[in-house]
Amino acid sequence: MFYRIIPPDRVLQDYVQYFWILKADEKIPVRTFVDDSSGFLFEFTADGTSLRRNMVYGQTTQPTLNPDPASFLALGVLFYPWALQELFRVNASHLTNQRVHLDEFLNFSFLEMLEAEKDFSGKIRLLAQVLTTQAALAQQPDQLMQQMIRYIKQSKGMLSVKSVQGFGHLSEKQLERRFRITIGVSPRHFIKITRFKAALSFMASQPRHSLTDIAYAFNYFDQAHFIKQSNELTGLSPKVLREKRHPGLANIIL
Repeated sequence: MFYRIIPPDRVLQDYVQYFWILKADEKIPVRTFVDDSSGFLFEFTADGTSLRRNMVYGQTTQPTLNPDPASFLALGVLFYPWALQELFRVNASHLTNQRVHLDEFLNFSFLEMLEAEKDFSGKIRLLAQVLTTQAALAQQPDQLMQQMIRYIKQSKGMLSVKSVQGFGHLSEKQLERRFRITIGVSPRHFIKITRFKAALSFMASQPRHSLTDIAYAFNYFDQAHFIKQSNELTGLSPKVLREKRHPGLANIIL
């Protein structure tokens, strides 16, 4: 397996977390767990010459499993939670748990040009150019929404919806609507994912800590609660995640 992360240029840093390349020669099951980010995915044949499929995906609320994959080579873009709504003026809730062909977002000639590029450096440059053009046309960012998302992340998801309401000076209904339009899920769901991702990062960096330690450190009721949420969001127990998850992959388990 080969995996590489490429940071975006400064002009895209408000929208793109990073570009990534993943090559899997082995025919092994690929899982994705529930994440807090949307993205683009371009899957090529193993030699990188032909585009097999492409998609834009929104927020997810349940894990996925492809039990019988072929060898593949993929290029992706991992966006910040608000990016699709700002760059493409879409209601993000319309993309929740959806995989949409990129023809609806990028013109067909771009996909032909992407396929024609000989190497992945060229493919990423082309993709960055297109996104830079979109960024120049993007609607005014929702600064309050970005501040609320950062507030949740800085708190590692260990806060209540009421706390976010207070931070944003919004009613419960206003907050719910803002989250669903901008990132595609409810604030409660986003808080849950943020806390779980923080717990996963801690678990990866502190292998000697028990699951009970981690559960209490991140305000789960107990170890059983943490295990239940892990199964809900990844399809695997924390113990199995420790063994199987590649630390560099955002939301993929090989």
